[in-house]
Amino acid sequence: MTWRSVIVTAVIVAGAVSASALFGAAERDHGDAAAPSNAVQRPSTLFIVEGGPVVLGDPPTGISGTEPSDCAACHAEIAAEWASSAHARSWLDPLFQAELRVSQEAPCRHCHAPLVPDIAVRGAAPGVLVADGESLAARGIDCAVCHVRAGHVLGPHGRGGDEHAAQRDARLATSVFCGSCHQFDFPAPAPGQRIRHHPGQPLQNTLVEWSQSRYADRPCQQCHMPIAGEANQRHRSHAFRTLDDPVFMARAVRVTAEAQRHGGVVRVMVVISPAEIGHAFPTGDMFRQAVLTVSTGAAHDREILMRYFAQTITEDARGHLLGQVDDTRVPPPGSGPAPRFSFELDDPQATEVSWSLELFRLAPADARKRGFDDAAIKVPVSAGRIAIQPSDLP
Repeated sequence: MTWRSVIVTAVIVAGAVSASALFGAAERDHGDAAAPSNAVQRPSTLFIVEGGPVVLGDPPTGISGTEPSDCAACHAEIAAEWASSAHARSWLDPLFQAELRVSQEAPCRHCHAPLVPDIAVRGAAPGVLVADGESLAARGIDCAVCHVRAGHVLGPHGRGGDEHAAQRDARLATSVFCGSCHQFDFPAPAPGQRIRHHPGQPLQNTLVEWSQSRYADRPCQQCHMPIAGEANQRHRSHAFRTLDDPVFMARAVRVTAEAQRHGGVVRVMVVISPAEIGHAFPTGDMFRQAVLTVSTGAAHDREILMRYFAQTITEDARGHLLGQVDDTRVPPPGSGPAPRFSFELDDPQATEVSWSLELFRLAPADARKRGFDDAAIKVPVSAGRIAIQPSDLP
């Protein structure tokens, strides 16, 4: 067992920085043109709510359509980057589809299939899209979702050739632009439904986490869309580096460990510090968790880094609602101390301790219930070995 205990409190305390406050703050993409302060606001004209539904309007003059294949004719490198990204798989991702069968919440569809109009799902069976909704959903979060509105191609700089000169919209280079799908509360109940969640509780809190970090002076795009391409083809990568990039993941946190023998017991101390990351680790979906495992071979133990949710009493003491009760994740850099984990491993013969840090997109037990093995949900982050030092005590 670890020395650390999880303290569960029934009092839900609101964060110091609200999401609504962020949507009025000006940002600047370092290395790119500065956005006018009055242009940075919640992008309601680009995203209606929770990312979608998105209304594209007519195709821009000079191009045959708004599908990725239409864009790839001239922007092959960027289209290939996007095709490798989680945005391209947002609707078809098997894990998302499994979760969608469990919970049919409209906000899920709005972010994972923002091109699908709400009318396409009315009267359909759960998880089924009617009309042309399925083909639109399969496009995921494609080029047009971010870059096409009302017959115009939008870009942060307003550049472009004769085919379709881009209309400048500086919001595309801000973190707020990402917030429609990466910062939102639990959904409000539909008319006639009972309230299930504590009001104002974030389901995903990435943008607030970023605002609390030491990297809040630079937008999400600086890390997740680094400069790519050669010479006059330089652009921000549309591969959207996230869990699929092992180098990116390995740089997110820094793990230090030490082990000391005390008789037949090995005491291990592990510290996980934020490194090249602009939010908590892990962030995003509430089901994600990171697992720290230590082992001597004969003995092992682990800690789980995640947000914990439970039914807690309401302020008026008249009932219980779901809310966050603990958070054992690595905090955003600069917003709090790095978590320290202590273990005692009973192994008189051990000479070294191995450790590993892995991220799971879903709790393994829940994944197995949905037909997935660990390989489908596990993302290796880092691992190492340390020698066991003798005790300082006589």
